Amino acid sequence: PGRYTGGEDAIVRDVAWYVQLFRTYPHLVGIEVYNQIDRFPGDRATWDAILTALIAERPVWGLSNDDVHGMDSLLGFNGNVMLLPELSEAGLRRALEEGMFFFFHSSRPNDPAVPTIESIRVNEARGTIAIQARGHERIDWISEGRVVYAGDEIPLAEIADLGSYVRAMVYAPGGDAVVGTQPFRVVRLDGTGR
Repeated sequence: PGRYTGGEDAIVRDVAWYVQLFRTYPHLVGIEVYNQIDRFPGDRATWDAILTALIAERPVWGLSNDDVHGMDSLLGFNGNVMLLPELSEAGLRRALEEGMFFFFHSSRPNDPAVPTIESIRVNEARGTIAIQARGHERIDWISEGRVVYAGDEIPLAEIADLGSYVRAMVYAPGGDAVVGTQPFRVVRLDGTGR
């Protein structure tokens, strides 16, 4: 999406255009949030704005890709870790449609320092989401484009400015590599905003 936000030859696409695109074509499941190392760093802000507008209707998954067009392309900086119920085309399709994957980015190709998410536990009764990860320095929780919490377990009811979703970014020491989760929709059940 960053290619379409400015520049002399660019076609300007605002968030409303993307929101309408996802509403019109429900088979579209996601949007790039990292492209060609990190060519368009504003793509995550665009994703957050799309999520803010659409999460009550449907999720939009974040994807990270190297954007390889030939043998001279940069490779191994970005990717997606698919959580496949089975190793098959149907399993891959299901993972993409249901957001059963993480995306990753590093400033170095094939970086062994990319953190690993080992588990995510959602406890609806306690109102928490906990991430168990290896090789990380910090976990930032983002809601509607803002970091609203830092830590391995987010206590959703205690976050005053929590929006309609939350997603996590798991950073390696030094911040050169990151793994991101898909968004979790936040539904308030007691009517008090908590």
